[in-house]
Amino acid sequence: MRLLGVLLCVIGLFQTASAQNDKEAYEHFKKARTAYEAKDYTESAWRLQKVNELLGKPQIRTQPMLIKSLYNIEDWRAAKEEIKGYYGLNPNKELVEYTEIVGLERKVDAKISEEDADYNRALSAKSVSDMQSYLSKYPYGKYRSNATANITTFNDDAAWEYAQSKSNSAAYWDYIDKYPSGNHFSTAKATVIRWDAEAWEKAEQTNTISSYEYYLKYYPRGNFREYAQTNLDNLKDAELRAYNRQQYQHYMSLSRQAKRRGVGRTIGGVVGLTGNLALMAVGTASAVYGFASIDYDDYSLLYVLAGSAGIGWSLGRLIIFDKFSRASSSFKESREYKAIAQRYTYF
Repeated sequence: MRLLGVLLCVIGLFQTASAQNDKEAYEHFKKARTAYEAKDYTESAWRLQKVNELLGKPQIRTQPMLIKSLYNIEDWRAAKEEIKGYYGLNPNKELVEYTEIVGLERKVDAKISEEDADYNRALSAKSVSDMQSYLSKYPYGKYRSNATANITTFNDDAAWEYAQSKSNSAAYWDYIDKYPSGNHFSTAKATVIRWDAEAWEKAEQTNTISSYEYYLKYYPRGNFREYAQTNLDNLKDAELRAYNRQQYQHYMSLSRQAKRRGVGRTIGGVVGLTGNLALMAVGTASAVYGFASIDYDDYSLLYVLAGSAGIGWSLGRLIIFDKFSRASSSFKESREYKAIAQRYTYF
């Protein structure tokens, strides 16, 4: 008796659930019909599929509307499956509705064949644009997931071919960054590592400023950049020391030359000044003597003239001060050279 009671309870539950499903299915059908009349075929297709799901099988009353909805949203393969379900219900072949479904089946088959051809053509051409056109043309296409994957693969292959055409570390690293899961990632990574090692070996063997600068410029992710920068700094430091030593020697030489010229000019200036002062003294004495004896000496006028000439000549030679100035400048110049040279003590 207990078993019979449990069985009756289960049957009752199933009947209750079935009644609930029937009610819910009917509500979906009404809303699907309203959507179909409003030409909202996506909504009507979804609700009619829910009707079949709730009732557990296709319905002869709703199946034609479902097939037409799927056809209008261009879901060809789903429409084909629902047509098969419709035929499984053994519909009356005399009905106009049956003739319509047969006509739609022919159109659906043609669309499916067209879709297959478009996809295979894009696949054979390995064309990203053709695959994108396929996705745009067939929103419910059978090969959508494949087409999306193929676009990634085609882009991957194109990027790899471009990197190979450039054949440099920067192009390979660009591929590695953009396609971390690419089909050629491992090959690209191994290649840049090998190129980096070869470039570093060459730079180290050459051991010049330009060789290290080349490595740092063209291998921005190189494994030896720290060593390259250190070696480059050392070479530049040595070059600067050598240059400063040369410059110091040059300026010291100029300083010594200027000093010698300054001493010579000073001595010349002193001698010239002494001579001119002596000449002025003699001229002055002659002129005074000439004026003093002008009444009783026949040569007094000559003394006056000679003395005046001596004084004038001496005054004219006061340009000696310019010699003093130039001599002083020479000494100053030599000091400036020395000061400049002292800036180049880093050697």
